[in-house]
Amino acid sequence: MDSPLKRNLFWAVARLDPDPAWGRMEERDFQAIRSPALAPVMNLAWGPPTRRNLARSRAFFGPLRHRWFMDPGPEEGPLAGAGYQPGEDTREMVLDLASATAPSLGPGVEVAEAGPGDWEAWCRICGEVFGTGAEAEAAVQGPFVQVAGHGAFLARLDGHPVATALVSNGEGTGGVHNVATLPPFRGRGLGAAVTWACVERARAWGLERLALYASPMGAPVYQRLGFRTFGILREFLSPPSPPP
Repeated sequence: MDSPLKRNLFWAVARLDPDPAWGRMEERDFQAIRSPALAPVMNLAWGPPTRRNLARSRAFFGPLRHRWFMDPGPEEGPLAGAGYQPGEDTREMVLDLASATAPSLGPGVEVAEAGPGDWEAWCRICGEVFGTGAEAEAAVQGPFVQVAGHGAFLARLDGHPVATALVSNGEGTGGVHNVATLPPFRGRGLGAAVTWACVERARAWGLERLALYASPMGAPVYQRLGFRTFGILREFLSPPSPPP
């Protein structure tokens, strides 16, 4: 599947060259991105799990845990045999920015770009929601914001930071990442609010589309904003590295 979000991610990682902590592999049937984080924040692979691609993955990622995305189907067996754990199906969704539908902000909700004083809270929320930890989020998302020019947004409820999102530029299509709301505050429109901040920034950049990966819980939120399903991917998490 020719993924708009994958193209956007490679565009963004290219902006971090020549930092040796980052890496890209773009073969015809296998693509991968490597980040500085041990956690699979932005260590990602796409392609059929052939023996050759599994070898490529081992050589490319080394000890880094990573997520592997593939089209659902009978080819999943080799990943299970290599110790990969299946996750939820991931829905790639795309939004035509000309037809986006603005959400209504609930009482007490405010969204603003995350400044230097907000960065610790931003990474803490992402690390808690995704189980990656604040340190890994800072190691990955810091360069994207400071070098690649991504926009990071923080939502507050009655003055307390509770939700995040990140938007990346691109060649016509931007990407939305790290939409995260602390569990006690879900169901109050915070995810829609921070995603809409990404929509407005993408429009200011002159982009035509936004793309994202949606969990089953997040997909209805994005649908109400106008995102439409582009395709379904199955996600697998690599096994922990063996001890040295």
